Amino acid sequence: MTDFFLTYRSFISPTQHCKPLILRFRWALENDGPERKIVRIRTFVMMRHWLLNYFVHDFIPSRDLRAIAPPPPPAHQERIEEKVRATLPDGLLRRKTALVRGMECAWQT
Repeated sequence: MTDFFLTYRSFISPTQHCKPLILRFRWALENDGPERKIVRIRTFVMMRHWLLNYFVHDFIPSRDLRAIAPPPPPAHQERIEEKVRATLPDGLLRRKTALVRGMECAWQT
């Protein structure tokens, strides 16, 4: 995967690479079948690797790339929140929510 991220810019732009990844991930979220679960995991791993290792190189200089992934539609957002709530223990979810809200308050001051 690292080899791909080091060379893909020679044949496509970061924006051209990001759009199909997002579409593929959203497609995989539509159904919980075993094939789509594998696609969802592999796509997530690829996006995560890209963000963790190449964010400064690809995303910081490109406002278009940072804005390419709008929030999911409300119906999908609710479904995602339900999955998160079902997966995480209540205490952990509350701590993470409090942490995020605390960070939002710190940014506003």
